[in-house]
Amino acid sequence: MKPEMLCETALEQMDRFMDGALSDAETERFAAHAGACEKCQAELELRERTRASLRRAIRQPIDTTSLGQRIHAAVHVEASRRFRWQPHTLALAATLLIAVSVGAAYQLRQLWSAAVDQDSYIAKISEGVTTIMRVGLKDHIHCVTFRKWPKETPKVDELVTAMEPKYRPVATIVGANMPKNYEIVKAHHCAYRERNYVHIAMKDADGKYFSLVLARKEAGETFASSSLRRVLDKPNFAVYGENVERFQIAGFETRDYLAYVIGDTTTENNTRLAGTLAAPLREFLDSLEG
Repeated sequence: MKPEMLCETALEQMDRFMDGALSDAETERFAAHAGACEKCQAELELRERTRASLRRAIRQPIDTTSLGQRIHAAVHVEASRRFRWQPHTLALAATLLIAVSVGAAYQLRQLWSAAVDQDSYIAKISEGVTTIMRVGLKDHIHCVTFRKWPKETPKVDELVTAMEPKYRPVATIVGANMPKNYEIVKAHHCAYRERNYVHIAMKDADGKYFSLVLARKEAGETFASSSLRRVLDKPNFAVYGENVERFQIAGFETRDYLAYVIGDTTTENNTRLAGTLAAPLREFLDSLEG
């Protein structure tokens, strides 16, 4: 019997559930959790209402004339109940309310456009690398490039609470083996399109971001059958490398997992980080695989 889904996992998978992009097993687990968890059920309802508002804002033109008439009438009725407004005051109030309404609709359109722009950018960048490297690159761009980072980074002990317990040692391994001028700024499970990930994001002293991305293999996925260059040869395994625009990607694998180190840096720095993390991470992932 599979363990009960955590709220953090449900929140990560919620948008994919709404898109119908989860597997049958994932959908069943998500529905069981959301049906029993008031917090996640409320969040799901909120997101559904937000999506509905976005769709209406995109599809329906803004009739500012009729909107202005309705606001003017509403303000006039309210004014007659309380006190008499001067004509110029009433006009100003109506104008301000129209501006706020138009602005809100504009912001909804901007949110929708941002999501579309993100997908378009990821698709364009991904065309420049081999299929197997796209798996990790997409998640790095989705979670790091488009993220607004808080001014103060939570402690790692707080960050890992968003991870399933069996994967929390990944953050410890990364913390023990990354350069001393790096810090972990995110440790979580995430999803982009058709894949689920374990993701550790790091930042160096110069403000450059790096990701360790883990994904379970799908049928036929392996670096060994690709035409990628080997950037490191280790006992019993190799690290493969590729780059596109400013992104450097290094990848290695175990029986069940693909692992990626991705950074906005030089090939040398990214390869060095991947080489440092690869052996202890492979040992840990091997232990999960049994």
